[in-house]
Amino acid sequence: MGRLFWKLFLVIWLAMSGTFTFGYILYSLGLETGPKFIVARAEAQFAANTARRLVELGELDAIRPLQDAWAAAPFNLAISVRRLEPEEAAPAGIADIIRAGYNGNEYIISATPDGAKEAWQFFTKPYLTAAVLSLIAALLLARYLSRPIQLLRLALHSVAEGRFETRISPLMGSRRDELADLSREADRMATQLQQFSERQKRLLHDVSHELRSPLARMKAAVGLARQNPARTQDMMTRIDREVERLDFLVEEILTLARLEAAKGANATLERDRLDLIDILSAIVEDASFEGQARGVTVAFDAPGIRGGVVCEVNGEMIYRGFENVIRNAVKFTREATTVRVEARRTDDAGALCVCVADQGPGIAPGEAELIFEPFLKGQKNGSSLGGHGLGLAIAKRAFAYHGGNIRVASANAGCGLVIEIVLPLNK
Repeated sequence: MGRLFWKLFLVIWLAMSGTFTFGYILYSLGLETGPKFIVARAEAQFAANTARRLVELGELDAIRPLQDAWAAAPFNLAISVRRLEPEEAAPAGIADIIRAGYNGNEYIISATPDGAKEAWQFFTKPYLTAAVLSLIAALLLARYLSRPIQLLRLALHSVAEGRFETRISPLMGSRRDELADLSREADRMATQLQQFSERQKRLLHDVSHELRSPLARMKAAVGLARQNPARTQDMMTRIDREVERLDFLVEEILTLARLEAAKGANATLERDRLDLIDILSAIVEDASFEGQARGVTVAFDAPGIRGGVVCEVNGEMIYRGFENVIRNAVKFTREATTVRVEARRTDDAGALCVCVADQGPGIAPGEAELIFEPFLKGQKNGSSLGGHGLGLAIAKRAFAYHGGNIRVASANAGCGLVIEIVLPLNK
């Protein structure tokens, strides 16, 4: 039981007990002023005066029948007649006390209506019952409110220590309140942290693997050059090619890191007002030139667009995003085929939709989201399609930074791949 439990328990129990106590005080004050109590007191006063008169007349034996008669009356009057001893002081109490004398003796007469006592007992029992019930209710309510918070604290402590598999929603049972919603949000946070941690570990592993491969080839080339000096020139050419691959890979990794950092820290990259159609046209022209060696052409169409589409974007990131998607399509489409790039405004004209369709091998089922993860490459017939797996990952983060989205619109294996990009136009 934590401190919050005892705070809740004391506040709830004291509030409930205080309510009953206040009600008891009001009820007790009402007893002495209520009509029933006034009548009972008048009856007791009359009985006490009657007993005094009998004492003064010396009719002490007549008091016993009087006591029995009034004891059976509606107010259950208890009449007491007692001789006062010498030098004894008269007792004080709630009853009416009358002093009477006879034959040199002094008597104390009291007549007490039991109605007040019965009323007090009648209320005391429910009051004690209510106090016990309020104690139990306060314990249950305090536990009901404090236990989820205690579970949440333990879960967050586990997550802070790296145990991201911790989940507390199953421990909430059938709760459907704000604390249950908070537990689900905590589980969602733990899930995201777990996925992020796994991605980071996988990313480090993949980066080390991708860097190790060209380094190993360079090391082998240096070894061959030392063994056979006649092949030094060929090995230097191979080393230059591997250095270029390393430089390209490092540049891709740095670009991906920049986008991740900008997303995580809500950083703002420099933006300019650029024509997206001009950017697409320039990329398509370069991609068409690169595809000539394989007989690949790139067709660009922008139906319904006149005068370009000007938008405030970071030119480098948007260029890299469109270029990676289009060059990826040119790379994997079959020889002597056409890659189609179509740009159009959405129905509400609030965004630009760009579709890039190739005629390559496509991707295997279930890989529509995986191809946008770093170092994850599409598969066809169990073999890798090649590349580092960073191009589409960079494109996804570049468009997401601008509030856009990229997805696989068609992914039938063997029938090509269609990538759809939606970029909002913040004019």
